[in-house]
Amino acid sequence: MLDENLETPTLKYQFQRRNLRYLHVGLNWFLLDDETNKRLGIEEVKFPFAFAKFLKLRNRLFFRFASREKQIQIGASAQEKVLADYLKTAPRNKHH
Repeated sequence: MLDENLETPTLKYQFQRRNLRYLHVGLNWFLLDDETNKRLGIEEVKFPFAFAKFLKLRNRLFFRFASREKQIQIGASAQEKVLADYLKTAPRNKHH
């Protein structure tokens, strides 16, 4: 499951895929306890909590200094970009 993001066509470059995998592993170590991660066979990485702590700090600052309307506007444009990227790379079938 951790290698699933290595096959995604959304990310163009190999380094992006490696970084995303590292991010997923780090977030697993942040969200789950040591025993569970070891039982699942998730390898240990250096600085597993770095990204999670960065996100918490960034969110705290963002919520403090950006108005609610600005937060909604930024979130909506980010979701539109994700949707556009997905539609560009998603396999076409009769359900889309």
